[in-house]
Amino acid sequence: MIPIICVVGRSNSGKTTVIANLIPKLKKLGYKVATVKHVPHGADLDLNGKDSWILSKSGSDITFVSGPGQFAQFKYLDRDIPLKELAGLAWECDFLIAEGYKDSPYPKVEVLREETGLETLCKEAQLAAVVCDSPINISTRKFSTKEMGKL
Repeated sequence: MIPIICVVGRSNSGKTTVIANLIPKLKKLGYKVATVKHVPHGADLDLNGKDSWILSKSGSDITFVSGPGQFAQFKYLDRDIPLKELAGLAWECDFLIAEGYKDSPYPKVEVLREETGLETLCKEAQLAAVVCDSPINISTRKFSTKEMGKL
């Protein structure tokens, strides 16, 4: 199974920004990167009124969207797919970076912003690193938001 790292933090802490900055650095090193955004409260991923939405809402168990250079799958489930199972779908990649999954057993990078709170959501033993816009007292490896190039 490919390595999994979870980027966690409060809403609006900068998780997506951290991942978006990390991906090109890994790609430049020659790695293939898979990402997943966890939406534990659900979200309409298939846009209302679009053909794929109409097909899904009509009862299709799996709806594929395919075009030149792109592919997506929409499958409505009665459960949350475990991160390990999602990693199995990314077999051709070298890494899976997940936004969220703070309760998973995988290593985490927690993003903290003074504006959203400097208390970590995860136990320090679960953290591979912390990215923060303010100095904090924690023994885990720390990066300032300005040091994104070191991640």
